[in-house]
Amino acid sequence: MRIATYIRVSTQEQAVEGYSIEAQKERLSNYCKAKGWQLVAEYVDGGFSGSNLDRPQVQKLINDVKSNIFDGILVYKLDRLSRSQKDTLYLIEDIFLKNDISFISLNENFDTSTAFGRAMIGILSVFAQLEREQIKERTRMGLEERVKQGQHHSFAPFGYRYLDKKLVIEPSEAEVVKLIFERVSKNYTFAQIKRELIEDYPEFPAFSTSFANKVSDIAHNITYGGYVKFGDIICRGNHPAIIGDELYNNAHAIMDHRRNEWETTRTRKTGKKSSYLLSGFLFCGECGARYRVMPRPNKTVYICYSRAGKSAYMAKKEGCKAPTYTMSDLDEIILNEIRNLGNENYFNNIAKQPKEDNVSILVEKNKKEIDKISKQIGKMLDLYGLDGMDITVLSQKIKALTDKKVALEKTVIDLQGKIKHNKLQYEQVRSMLSCVGELIENGATDELRQLLQMLIDKIIITDNEIKIKWTFA
Repeated sequence: MRIATYIRVSTQEQAVEGYSIEAQKERLSNYCKAKGWQLVAEYVDGGFSGSNLDRPQVQKLINDVKSNIFDGILVYKLDRLSRSQKDTLYLIEDIFLKNDISFISLNENFDTSTAFGRAMIGILSVFAQLEREQIKERTRMGLEERVKQGQHHSFAPFGYRYLDKKLVIEPSEAEVVKLIFERVSKNYTFAQIKRELIEDYPEFPAFSTSFANKVSDIAHNITYGGYVKFGDIICRGNHPAIIGDELYNNAHAIMDHRRNEWETTRTRKTGKKSSYLLSGFLFCGECGARYRVMPRPNKTVYICYSRAGKSAYMAKKEGCKAPTYTMSDLDEIILNEIRNLGNENYFNNIAKQPKEDNVSILVEKNKKEIDKISKQIGKMLDLYGLDGMDITVLSQKIKALTDKKVALEKTVIDLQGKIKHNKLQYEQVRSMLSCVGELIENGATDELRQLLQMLIDKIIITDNEIKIKWTFA
């Protein structure tokens, strides 16, 4: 019988006696001689894991199976072929046996030319996979223990270098990291920060390779705050932090708020991420329905759902005559309005924002009412302890007061948000618009939509006008 041997060693097993390439070659060759088999081919994968089939020689073996070069495959041990039950059975049943190729394992002393051998393949491959899962579990436990001890277990991120197996700060890069966190804590967008870094720090070209990704990665990396992480486990690290606790917490609070606000608004408006610039923003001024995108033979249009003739549940009025716009024309109209915000007089004319003092007065008034309700709840609890007030009555009264308190607290949060928003005013918006030209030129729809989410609440279309309701107005 013509035999091909397959030999594999992983990096961890290279030096283990009995698993080295030469040791496997010698034993398999001697086994062929003892059986009187002709050794016609050898396939060797050195330094490859058995967890998958992404190995050059096993792929060559699969391709050669149909070439009638050999009659059987010989391995030293079953897990040399694969540690995955699925991959093992695939190779044996779908590749070898379907092409009349026998599979023999020297160590387990069986071959697939017998029914018993085929049954044993299934059983042993289960244990091979079990061993792999145990290795993964031990590795995971080891990493978790390293994290609990405060040890960094990944590569050295921007701002650090590895020295004597420890993270040490690289001063020139750490300066950039601090700048990023300071800008984030002041509510700068990643695009704004990226633009600043490209201009002021040309020695770090990585910031210009893709839109804001490098800045975002740094801002979200907990290593800079002095933490280490594996899975859901986060602990204080032994390495020096580049960012102090106060700045780190402020920046992450800003990013969490922006992410939550973005996700809430996006879901409310579109239900999903959209590849069209104005999806979710457009409303019909005639019937109140949303506009949808509809491809046509020579163009794509925005059309009122009441006119579209599809998705009837979205229609509001039969026979609505609201205008239809080609997507390119309406996109350009709105983008021109965004560009015009760069003119201070134009922006101020739109904004007409309420005075911050008036909003602050309302905030303080609501806070006093919240304190008053808290004291009322406290008095009721005291009365219950003294007089034994009926628990049902007490619960109803406390619930009513608590509901009112929660509503007032939400109002305060909203009003405080308006104060922050009003403080941004023209300079903030102009800074946000600094990258609009680049985004339009690069067709960065996702980033443009994110900018629109911050500036526009909705766009109402009628026969006579296109009215934009701005978030800052």
